[in-house]
Amino acid sequence: MKKKKYLSSGEFAGFCRTTKETLFHYDREDLLKPSYVSENGYRYYAVEQIYDFDMISTFKETGSSLKEIREYMNNKDAAEFLEQLEDKQRIVKREKARLAQRELMLRDMAAGTREALDFPYDTMLLLEQEEERLEIVPTAASPEAQETDFAERFTEYINFYRQQKRTPRSPFGLLLEKEDVEQGLYLERYFFSRATRATPRSMLHLKPAGRYAVLAHKGDITSQLRACAGLLRQIKAAGLRLAGNCYYYDMMSYVFQDTGGSYRAKFCMEIAREG
Repeated sequence: MKKKKYLSSGEFAGFCRTTKETLFHYDREDLLKPSYVSENGYRYYAVEQIYDFDMISTFKETGSSLKEIREYMNNKDAAEFLEQLEDKQRIVKREKARLAQRELMLRDMAAGTREALDFPYDTMLLLEQEEERLEIVPTAASPEAQETDFAERFTEYINFYRQQKRTPRSPFGLLLEKEDVEQGLYLERYFFSRATRATPRSMLHLKPAGRYAVLAHKGDITSQLRACAGLLRQIKAAGLRLAGNCYYYDMMSYVFQDTGGSYRAKFCMEIAREG
């Protein structure tokens, strides 16, 4: 049987597991032209052009554009193409890091949303909690600050990370110092998020392992402050005392359709037995 030297566009597409439309596109891009075109307009490709098609497909897998592939095929400058490949390696590494960050974000958000859906609200729980590494940012809040000033402080917090080109990891929240809470001052001294490898030592805060009184609540700012005060009263009524700071965790409030300035949040207060 005589070996076939030329293939029709349909046959060539079949051998290359592509479509005729792709071949037409490569022709228009001056990337892979038919070996010859008959008088009636039919396109024919040489069998050897399968290798050219395979090379184009391989280069596309590296992320090379058709323009870059065409330039290489026209010039055959391997050194220049090597430089392009190494540059694409760097791009892939950056993209892998970005996707890894996105995966962490999705995992954190899913865990936070699941907790917000399942947590028993307005019920004090006494829980053993592990040590938690937090990244803290001072808020510059003072007892004289107005409630409306919080939005400005929060904006400054977000801008702080934007300027550093970093994204804080969930969970997010506020740190209320023990001395303030005992005096009835529910004043956020710090914003916090999960610490990461990028957290500077000066911003690292260790939430100690231990026993915590935990209360989740849905409500506006005033209602949240009442819930915090109510939790402190329940702690004292149970013969316990506040032994550390109060950690106020946001529970994915922006995910839920709560209205009227209502938030879902969780208070965690380190406790100990009186005496």
